[in-house]
Amino acid sequence: MTTSRDLLELIADFVEARSGDGASPDDLQAIAQRFDVALTEAVIDRASVQNEA
Repeated sequence: MTTSRDLLELIADFVEARSGDGASPDDLQAIAQRFDVALTEAVIDRASVQNEA
């Protein structure tokens, strides 16, 4: 299950990579894709919890 902490860590990774000089566009894209997957999982998890209730 994806937690809000997981999402916040990915946001922090993205911000850190973007503010540093060493991040390539590919690195930023990879972080963004991981965030997209994690967010999708969180939405699905949330919907399944609501359906169970």
